[in-house]
Amino acid sequence: DAQAMREIRRVLTPDGRAFLQHPIDHARAVTYEDPSITDPESRSRAFGQWDHVRVYGADFPARLQAAGLAVQCVPYRDQVSPQEVQRIGLRDPDSKRADDIYICTPATPAPSRA
Repeated sequence: DAQAMREIRRVLTPDGRAFLQHPIDHARAVTYEDPSITDPESRSRAFGQWDHVRVYGADFPARLQAAGLAVQCVPYRDQVSPQEVQRIGLRDPDSKRADDIYICTPATPAPSRA
């Protein structure tokens, strides 16, 4: 994911914005990943879905910042009516997997490809 985050930074224009949304377990301080888990059933148990390879924790914004992005977290459910929250199935604000949107802008010159 670090490479993908650097690529997002690389392709953003100086005034560009990336809107990112991903399930996050805010009860986790650090993102959990284990590349040795390859079986779909095991991935579902470990990461919540068979096609996921990690569970992001509260360090998600720091991971984006390390890629050269400035990050603003917008709690999306606060931007829409209660009816819209229900209609589109947003989670309870106390949920471990919140429905926040991370708005990223270039914070630094694009990192060199090392």
